[in-house]
Amino acid sequence: MLKSRIAILLGTVPIVAAPALAAAPAHAACPEAGETTVHVTKITRSWIPTSFKTSYLKGPATLRFDTAGKTARAKARYPKRLKRDVGAAVSRASQRGARVTSRWSESGGAYVYTMKVPKGETARMRMLHRSRTLKVKVTRTTTGQGGGCTVTTLRKGKIKAPLVRGHNLWKIQRR
Repeated sequence: MLKSRIAILLGTVPIVAAPALAAAPAHAACPEAGETTVHVTKITRSWIPTSFKTSYLKGPATLRFDTAGKTARAKARYPKRLKRDVGAAVSRASQRGARVTSRWSESGGAYVYTMKVPKGETARMRMLHRSRTLKVKVTRTTTGQGGGCTVTTLRKGKIKAPLVRGHNLWKIQRR
């Protein structure tokens, strides 16, 4: 008899199946969680050594370098811990108008450069290329307590990157 009353009640009352709603967390999860970001926080002018150099000579002497048929090269300089971040840092700096690259080369022109080494000194000539020093910070975003974002600094350092097009300068390097 009880079964028939339940059947009658169930037959007269529509039953709607609704999905169970999970309780929403107090804070939404961090959408950037797991992202590693390379930040260029400062860009300054600098010079970077190129492949053009003479041997050291003891003075008094005249240093001479002929560029005919040779290619000058320079590449970015950075600490080992930033090796994997160089490409991203160069890209970010270029977006900010720095026009830098990780590798530069230039050939052409037949020029002869000379410099005097004073008596009692040992020196060589070295060509430098205009560059930019990039102050770099690499961070990782994770989900912190309560679901908010937490940003952690993984590494910091400086990268010297040659300009795509820039000036060259010859200097005396003393030993």
